[in-house]
Amino acid sequence: MKIYKEVENSKDVVLPDSTNGSYVTYNEELMKNSISAPLNDIASFSTTIPTEWYVGIIFQLKNELYLPAFYIQKRQYEEDIEFYTELASWFSILGKNVYKTGNDTGAQIYKIYDKDEEVNESNTLVVKDQLKKENSDLGKIIEDAKFNILLQFSKVTQKGKEAAAHILGAPVSKPLVPLLPKSFVYSILSKEEVKNICDEYEAAREYLRLMSKEMQEKTLNAINQTINSKIGNSNSYQRVNEEEIEWHEEAFITDIIKSIDSDEQNALFSPSTQEEDNEWQNIEMPDFKSDRTGSPITVEQWVTFYDNEGRLTKSEDELRDLIYHSGLENDIRMDAWKYLLNIFPWDSTEEKRNEINVTLKESYDSLKQQWKNILSNGPSADGEEEDYDSQNNGNAGDERYETDIYKRILDRKYRIEKDVLRTDRTIPMYSNNSENYSSDNPEIYDDIDTDTSQAGWNSNLEILRDILISYTFLENDNGYVQGMSDLLAPILGVFRSESDSFWCFNEFMEKYKNNFHRNQEEMKNQLSLLLDLLRLMDIELYEHFEKLNCLHLFFCFRWLLVIFKREFDFYDSMRVWETIWSQKKSDYYQLFIAVAILKQNKTQLLSLDAFDSILKYINNLSGNIKVEPTLNDAEIIYKKFIYRYMELKNRLINEKVNFMKKNQESGIVHMEAFDENGEDEQNNAASDIVELAKNEIKMDPTSIINRLSKLTTENEASN
Repeated sequence: MKIYKEVENSKDVVLPDSTNGSYVTYNEELMKNSISAPLNDIASFSTTIPTEWYVGIIFQLKNELYLPAFYIQKRQYEEDIEFYTELASWFSILGKNVYKTGNDTGAQIYKIYDKDEEVNESNTLVVKDQLKKENSDLGKIIEDAKFNILLQFSKVTQKGKEAAAHILGAPVSKPLVPLLPKSFVYSILSKEEVKNICDEYEAAREYLRLMSKEMQEKTLNAINQTINSKIGNSNSYQRVNEEEIEWHEEAFITDIIKSIDSDEQNALFSPSTQEEDNEWQNIEMPDFKSDRTGSPITVEQWVTFYDNEGRLTKSEDELRDLIYHSGLENDIRMDAWKYLLNIFPWDSTEEKRNEINVTLKESYDSLKQQWKNILSNGPSADGEEEDYDSQNNGNAGDERYETDIYKRILDRKYRIEKDVLRTDRTIPMYSNNSENYSSDNPEIYDDIDTDTSQAGWNSNLEILRDILISYTFLENDNGYVQGMSDLLAPILGVFRSESDSFWCFNEFMEKYKNNFHRNQEEMKNQLSLLLDLLRLMDIELYEHFEKLNCLHLFFCFRWLLVIFKREFDFYDSMRVWETIWSQKKSDYYQLFIAVAILKQNKTQLLSLDAFDSILKYINNLSGNIKVEPTLNDAEIIYKKFIYRYMELKNRLINEKVNFMKKNQESGIVHMEAFDENGEDEQNNAASDIVELAKNEIKMDPTSIINRLSKLTTENEASN
């Protein structure tokens, strides 16, 4: 094999490539003093006798050649780099163990053995299992960080960054690099932008922690697959040949979407012509216009919707459609929102609604008194047992682990008060003025932001706090999570009633509480669906984010977590919410609003060339997004989505049919089609091949068709 070769007077470091034996170059800034060799070719490595300042490391190859000594400052070696355990973890991936030996000179020798190979009992095993993440510099960043891999990478010492750069730059690590954002690899992520989001929302920290863990798992899988495909496997070429006859949907998606784009442009903007061979002339384009009125429903209009018994004279669907296309004046939200949030039945009389209000107020007062009594009585002597089965599915509120109910409520009270003090303090009802005076003296943490603590406490903040404590008391497993106060503040702003606000907030949380779960599955699900939707609706923007390694869409995290509460004006956010609640088109209508915002800012986003620049730009949109143009665009995007989704589905089925026909000619049999009664269809007509293609796509849970089908409840599109 070719071994390390130093090139003088060069800005690059030249290393042997374990793939084909040729040299590859690495930028000197990233890989200072680097040496490299295929792990399978290394027999042992050892240290030189330590000097006062340096330790040398030498690798011996199986052909008995040695790589040049690699010197590390002794202090850096001892304090920052767990060099041996790091190397041992990589050898473990190959099914090998590293054992430590020694001699009287003080030098140490590490030999590599196969896991089933006999070893002298005097040798010490360095790493027993596959990968000891806690022993690796990179693993420590991932596992121990309170924030996440992205944020912590910007906080470690420069020596730590250089150590991780060595790991990322090694040839065996090549499969790892494409899986990580460039901002992580090169440590260029803006510290402040990410830190601000993570400080505001615990869920953001948790999401990034889980994302980094998932990236690490994908990295190890990729490395395993790469190594296994290169060592001792004579069937690798046969596997490649087999892949040629396997269906890979992803190979067609981008081209299909671009063809839909092109056909739409031609059909909408190309001049008419007499030629009949232009396929796009036969395309029937649906109406992509918004039906929003721009004029909210007024009080005068709303009262006419009731009969003499106080029952609505319009149907639920009619009223939902009116609210969706017009919105509501603020004065009627306290009535209309109770229908939208399932407090009032749509066919209820005024008498029935009054009974509901009385019952709910009594229930709330009782609930609130329970936790107040617990705080008054103080901690219990023995504590209280708690069922831990639901902890993995709980949200990110750390206080949920407290088994004593008194301490749990007290902890939540502290956390809620701290958060409430920072909630919408520029809104008059939450500001510090004499009209909002409160005699309550909350106990808060000393590290509360100076500007908000000086704003003072008031009676409406006290109500916010009590509602949030009551909610976490009712939903005991859920705990309190940053962001909940953001969702409650507009609701209290509408109702000005503690009981009404509590029950409407409770119903609101039924829709979105999964956003705050500790496992972050719902946030990952929404961001994944948003990515699919963006790809279908704007392939250019999607490919731009792909080029910048921004497909995680973390800059949209806050949008979805608190349903655009921070992105629009306080009162405009109410219009956004009632629009989402009133429609029955999609369970994920917020994603269409997100795409609308991205497309509105497309020109600016395409001009940015790094994730941190995009994140900063998106964060600066907060409070400056116009509500009506955005909701207009969201409706248009939804209509266009239905058309594009059906086009994508049909064109993908056609590609699948063509693929299956080629395989059929080669004698390859696909799964059988079934009729509506579940009986096998045995004939080989062309229509059956289409059904086969539809069934195979339908039964593939990873298909983009099945993923996108979650975005609509309309039968024709979702089936």
